[in-house]
Amino acid sequence: MDFILLRTKFPLITFNRQIGNTWVMFFAGHETTASVLAATFCFLAAYQSEQDIVYKELQRITRESVDGQLGFDQYDSLFKTRSAFVEALRIFPSGFLLLRETREDTILHVPAGTDEHGNVIEEAILVPKGIVIAGDMIGMRAFSSLLLRPLYLPQPDRVQPSGFSQP
Repeated sequence: MDFILLRTKFPLITFNRQIGNTWVMFFAGHETTASVLAATFCFLAAYQSEQDIVYKELQRITRESVDGQLGFDQYDSLFKTRSAFVEALRIFPSGFLLLRETREDTILHVPAGTDEHGNVIEEAILVPKGIVIAGDMIGMRAFSSLLLRPLYLPQPDRVQPSGFSQP
């Protein structure tokens, strides 16, 4: 890095700015992780039955592992544990914006209202390859989007990690 800075007469970014940007990214990564961990642990502490489910799963998978340790090889087996984290993220998103770029032409089916019988009417929207889609994580939570509609999740205002744990 110093070599690049010393070789150019007018560096695009100073060493101090590089250090600052690195610190921000490092801190931001820790902050979002800490938020998810804190929310998950608080929910597990408040909901003993869900805590018991996660605890039993961790005990079982640890017993079944070769060395009695949890590692990346056990990740796919942690359905209930991962569901607890997903549920905490559903209720308290750690980020405010989710950006994704489409890799291919994609058709999204989005709710466009209901008919006279209460059935959801879907509209197909073509999203061409290369389009950046922004998901408003806070808006999804605040304005009763897909993750809060009883049609998709019974009792959406209740903490229920088991709703995500279908392997």
